[in-house]
Formats: sequence, C-alpha cells, structure tokens
Amino acid sequence: MVSNISQDTIIYCYFTCFGEQRLTSLNVSVFYPPTQVLLKLQPTWVAVGRPFTIKCHVPAVKPLESLTLMLLRGQEVLHNQTFWGTADGTQGATATHNSTAHREDGLHNFSCQAILDLRSLGGNIIHRVSEPQMLKVYEPRPDNQMVVIISVVSVLLFLFVTSILLCFVLGQHWRQRRMGTYGVQGAGGLSRTYWAQ
Repeated sequence: MVSNISQDTIIYCYFTCFGEQRLTSLNVSVFYPPTQVLLKLQPTWVAVGRPFTIKCHVPAVKPLESLTLMLLRGQEVLHNQTFWGTADGTQGATATHNSTAHREDGLHNFSCQAILDLRSLGGNIIHRVSEPQMLKVYEPRPDNQMVVIISVVSVLLFLFVTSILLCFVLGQHWRQRRMGTYGVQGAGGLSRTYWAQ
C-alpha cells in the first residue's frame, strides 16, 4: 500500500531470494483531476450582432497534456482545445472563444467540459462540467442622441418654413393695406377707378 505521495516518484523494493539480494522498482504517477471548471461569459448582456467571449478555466490539473477543454452551447461544441505541458507540478489551463451574439444564443445554456484522459497511464477518463450559464441577448435600440438630433432638426425646419409662409402672408396683407382705390370723374361723365400706392 502506497500513501502520502504528492508527486511522481519511483518506489524501490529490495528483497533477498535464495540468499541473493535483488531489487525491483515501481513508477508511481500522481495525477490531479480538474476539481473546478470555471466558466465566464463576458459580457453577460449583449446586443444581437455584438461580440462576446466565452472563457473556461481549470485552476490546477495534472498531467496537463492529458487535458481537453470543450466549450459548449447546449450540446453543440463551439471550441475544443487540448493542452501540452512538461512541468512536474500542477498547472492551470484556460480556453477562450470569441463569438458574435445571435438571437438563438439566449435560448441555450453555455458550459465547459474538462476531460482528463489517463488511459495512457493505465487510468480512466475523468469528466468534469462547469455550472451552466445563460447569455442574455437583446435587440439593439436606436441611438437616443440620434433621435434627439433628428427631432430638433425637424422642429427647426418646421419653424423655418412656417416663418417664411407667415412673412409672405403678412407682406401681402401689408401691401393690400397700403394700396387704396380712388374714383376719378373723367370727361364725358365716365367714372374710372385707379389704384394708387
């Protein structure tokens, strides 16, 4: 029975057989399964057509070269990343995927699955999955500043056209008031009307 081993080691066993001392050894490989799989969506609220990032992180795992991280939307694999490492200790691993928000993204859970394949070391396949997260997708609204500008320009244009029309009408009215009619008796008893300014 082997206990209290925190790193890869070689166990040696000395024994005597028929009066002759012999030696045998055993390689012990220590692995650290992914105990935490952390998923982060940035941002969590995003407009249709805007970019967002899916990030998955495993704080400590060993051996790193046996690890695969899969980023999922529902059951669909968005990104698949295998790692390589030669360090003796535990290492963290991060997978990142950039995407563009679609309306249907708000209908699915996003998650990250960590797979540690120890079959080459005589072990099994270990699966860990992050807590699922939802992406909140909304339709972009028109820019409020642009709406204000359009409204102000429309009002100013209306006032400009109205002022021109008023100037024209008042000018005509003023012209009519300045003009008068005068009756003039002509020779032969004919009466004619003249306009005078």
